Amino acid sequence: MTRKKTTNIVVHHTVTPQDHDKLGTIARIRSAHKKNGLAYDGNPAYHFIIGHNWTVATRDIKTIGYHAGNWEINKVSVAVALVGNFNNDHLTQYQEDELGRILRHWMKEFNIARKNILLHKEIKATACPGANITQGLIDMVVSSKENDMITALKARIVEFTAQVKRLHIEVKKLTGEVVAGKGREMDKDTQIIVLANQVEATREEVKRKEEVIVAKEKELLELRGSLDDAEQTAEENDDRIREEAADEATEELKQNILGNFWDWLTGKR
Repeated sequence: MTRKKTTNIVVHHTVTPQDHDKLGTIARIRSAHKKNGLAYDGNPAYHFIIGHNWTVATRDIKTIGYHAGNWEINKVSVAVALVGNFNNDHLTQYQEDELGRILRHWMKEFNIARKNILLHKEIKATACPGANITQGLIDMVVSSKENDMITALKARIVEFTAQVKRLHIEVKKLTGEVVAGKGREMDKDTQIIVLANQVEATREEVKRKEEVIVAKEKELLELRGSLDDAEQTAEENDDRIREEAADEATEELKQNILGNFWDWLTGKR
């Protein structure tokens, strides 16, 4: 079954050993979901499963998973499950990073608001995803270092651009003072000396301001380069998640086809 729209992401835990291997963990989850009637198409109900150092896309991102115990949520949501029992366990660094990347990617892809990332226990009476996975933790992983750096760089670019504009205005004003100084009456030696000194001082100030402008504009170019690099890195991470999801979905489909063919050969179907 295909979703018509996607408005939510639901976070689960698997209540299986956190450090178990990928194939064994997925087989165990698939078996449990088949037994409980959740794997209607042979796949686990979750779209993504994040192990201690591995991630698998276990169903097509556009299909409905029976994961939330609530049909209204199931039909509009992506399910992400973390391997472990997080009433006792804590996320590994890999799990934190992957959860953040997956959430950010699909929030962007489906235009999902932060408030629509839900914990399973916020939908039905359950302990899932455990006491150690909170909305505060979700806030932390969604607010990535990459996003923070991009935001900070953009803010600095705005600030530096404003500084450069102000400096240009100051230089224009100082240049006007130089011209005005040159045009004043200088009928006395003392006035000439004073005005000459003022003109020279103003010229020096103009020169310093212009040097600051050059330095600021150079730094502005460097900041824009850093911003481009940061945005490129974020985009590459999004592409990697998309490619991994497609590869895992293809492999899952192959395994299902081979399994069905073997069942047919051995007379199980």
